[in-house]
Amino acid sequence: MFEVEYDAPAPLAALLGATPGELLDDLEVERPGVWMLSVLDHLREEELSDADRERVLGCWDRFTAWAALRRAEAMVDATTGHEEVSGPFGVDGFGQEVVALITGLSLHSAANELTTARTVIRDLPGVRGALERGQISWLMARAVADATAVLPAWARVDVDRAMVASWDIDRDLPAWRRKLRREVLKADGTAAEAKRQRAVADRRVAFWPLPDGMAALYAEVPAEAAITAMNALTKIAQGYKAADREQVKAGARTEVRTMDQARADALIDLCASALAGDDVSPAVRAKVTVQVTGGIKTLLGLRDDPGELARYGPITAEHLRELAADGEWHRFLTADDTGGLIAIGRTAYRPNAALRRFLRAATPACDFPGCSIPADRCDAEHTRAHGYGGGTDEENVCPRCRRHHRCKTHAEWKVEKLPNGYTAWTTPAGTSRLIPPHRLAGDDPDDPDDPDDPDDPDDPDDPDDPDDPDDPDDDHPGE
Repeated sequence: MFEVEYDAPAPLAALLGATPGELLDDLEVERPGVWMLSVLDHLREEELSDADRERVLGCWDRFTAWAALRRAEAMVDATTGHEEVSGPFGVDGFGQEVVALITGLSLHSAANELTTARTVIRDLPGVRGALERGQISWLMARAVADATAVLPAWARVDVDRAMVASWDIDRDLPAWRRKLRREVLKADGTAAEAKRQRAVADRRVAFWPLPDGMAALYAEVPAEAAITAMNALTKIAQGYKAADREQVKAGARTEVRTMDQARADALIDLCASALAGDDVSPAVRAKVTVQVTGGIKTLLGLRDDPGELARYGPITAEHLRELAADGEWHRFLTADDTGGLIAIGRTAYRPNAALRRFLRAATPACDFPGCSIPADRCDAEHTRAHGYGGGTDEENVCPRCRRHHRCKTHAEWKVEKLPNGYTAWTTPAGTSRLIPPHRLAGDDPDDPDDPDDPDDPDDPDDPDDPDDPDDPDDDHPGE
């Protein structure tokens, strides 16, 4: 455990008997601690001037820096026993899985937070002390941890000292980062170049959902490559805008796309064109097929319940119908209570693409909490080991990425499929988290009191109501 020494603040009773200005004077110079929370909460009830309200914000910022350090220490404590787990494939560390399971973060975010916490706690005593005093924010501490990750120990110490050498630290984050880059280059320019090379090796493209049926594509590439890509998209976009202007003159179009719109369209057109080429195998085309699900009544325009786009989330009914218009339809049978997939119909309404396998439809990504590895890149893993009687079927097999396959098989984590369709993941220490089954979008349950529902068996205007005494075709009226 971590031992922390505190400068003893003035007694709380004396502090709470002071004026707001006097309280703020103490909050701005005392070492942050749990006592500070009570004083800040007390100030919420006080009449404050505009200047004092601004001072309160600064004091909260000092307190949250201290609290972030306490959270980082708790994170390191909770994961110490999971740093090195031996298995047949070598030594793995599953600390980030513990963080993701408990906090609900994605695995990527959990790994980043844990790495930062370990670096600040173990390797950056100057930064840690500045957090303890509330001089810097957690974002500033994380910047130092990231920038010094590849430096040798002696250079990391030099940077750590240089960043907190002054007691009058500027909390301007951009200025802090500029100073940090200078100090890293001064400490070890060779290591800084190695960090740049590692960043080049870690280049990537990422995807995440945005509101309103949109999504973001994010690329980390060398600066010169990004400029090349932007120049190419701009050149194509200029051609699009010229064509738009001609179409507007001819009355075939009402407006000219903005440059941003044209560049976005150019990017998607380039990708679609690449996939349509003759040199692209059918297997690759199958992997980029878009899965969208919704209720049949919504697809037919009889309802307007939300649909779902795989790897994105809920979409509007109109968006669902737009995407489904040119697609191949399959019947998915889902459970009424959970919305989880029970079976897939084997008949396609439109022959177009191969039927997705059951597991990829039922669980679009690895089922570990926070993991987003798509099912088509996962192992088809037995929840109950095949050697212990586990069946190779929809109830027992689930997509799990290779890392979480090993986590379960070799690191003493437990996973269990429950009768209600939920999955329980449990750490070796016994902390569990329940994961609900992936809910496929469908029509919402009909309102039993809706008088306009033609399928309502209790509808008094239903011509097929067997208990309607006024029905001339009813052989047993009134029974």
